[in-house]
Amino acid sequence: MEKLFTVRFYDKFDHGWIDCIGAINVTKEKAQEYWNKETSNGTRHASSRENQYYAIFPANTRMLYEADDDD
Repeated sequence: MEKLFTVRFYDKFDHGWIDCIGAINVTKEKAQEYWNKETSNGTRHASSRENQYYAIFPANTRMLYEADDDD
């Protein structure tokens, strides 16, 4: 089981995941606390703009960036 986690914010308009300052390589409890704060305890998964949300990943998760041909 993982010991450290990172909360990331996904923004479709910026094309990817962004690590949240204050929630990088933290315990599961701290990651959940940060996620709860940002999502109003899970009742608001997205911000006022569409296609934006928060997720908790194991700290060693690597993200792959692939640019669209349209960019």
